[in-house]
Amino acid sequence: MKNTMKSMRETIVSRIAGITAVVCMCAAFIAANPAAVHAENTKDAEYPTTVTSEVVTDNDKYYSVRVDTTISMADTADIVTIYTIDKESGKVVTLKDLFKDQPGYLDKISENIKQQMAEQMKEDSNKIYFYDDGLDGFEKLTGNEDFYFNKEGHLTIVFDEGEVAPMSMGVVEFTIPEL
Repeated sequence: MKNTMKSMRETIVSRIAGITAVVCMCAAFIAANPAAVHAENTKDAEYPTTVTSEVVTDNDKYYSVRVDTTISMADTADIVTIYTIDKESGKVVTLKDLFKDQPGYLDKISENIKQQMAEQMKEDSNKIYFYDDGLDGFEKLTGNEDFYFNKEGHLTIVFDEGEVAPMSMGVVEFTIPEL
């Protein structure tokens, strides 16, 4: 029994190491080839691009790497991409995947995000969010948004600069409490 447990542990550790290696290779490729990764943003000209990455989740179930890209033009554009990997399957997961067995849960999270937006705007007149405006603002989650689990294990949804707020607010994040 002891040898079986040791063998299982070695298999799991090996699998996680493999996943980590793949993520690190992806991050290294992105850092070395930002123009290739963001070709749609650099079709007509080379823009200075900075790419950084960090591990934002490494718990029993998930491993998430956050890749921050800043493209400098007349102004800068900040883009966040988070790869969340299920350690058991070795596959990248989306919000849709997380809540596929919980219909309506993405709607609950969406409502919580809108509440947080309203509370933040009420507390700070410098904060402005675009939601329920019928234009290009935030209406609800699609299930394809970037996310990670913070150190406390709470789901955190990340929106790119200008996606749900003025670009001057930068990248914005919403930590979701247990709903």
